[in-house]
Amino acid sequence: NLYFTANKKTGLGAEDIYLSKFENGSYTTPVNLGAGVNSETWEFNACIAPDESFLLFSSFNRKDGLGGGDLYISFRENDTTWTPAKNLGVNINSAKLDYCPALAPDGNFLFFTSQRTDPAITNHNKKSLSKILNLSDGVENGYGNIYWVAFDPESYK
Repeated sequence: NLYFTANKKTGLGAEDIYLSKFENGSYTTPVNLGAGVNSETWEFNACIAPDESFLLFSSFNRKDGLGGGDLYISFRENDTTWTPAKNLGVNINSAKLDYCPALAPDGNFLFFTSQRTDPAITNHNKKSLSKILNLSDGVENGYGNIYWVAFDPESYK
């Protein structure tokens, strides 16, 4: 099965996540995953569990968002219904853009990209050029890095 983002006139928001099932050697007409996953804003970067029991994705501008974009989880209830998406919270999301979730093959780790910054970069105290260059070459420079954390989807139910 293929989960993907599309901007369609029939969608719920700016971009929604759809499912096209692989049946009898071809893909079916895409179906919007509905209001459990999609909102009036943007949903993208779908990452489906191997057994399709839950979906991780990125979204912008939700009421419970922490910043530029956050990671969410929704659980499959049945063939056509998903639970209301939950923000993965402050232990994963930041005030900056967090996106592109991916699971380790064993499902025990979540990998994602974040544009989070080191507080030393955002505190605009007087700095020398060498300090600024050192901070900008650092890991949390706002340009995006890949992070990983231990992950238990059941803790979000």
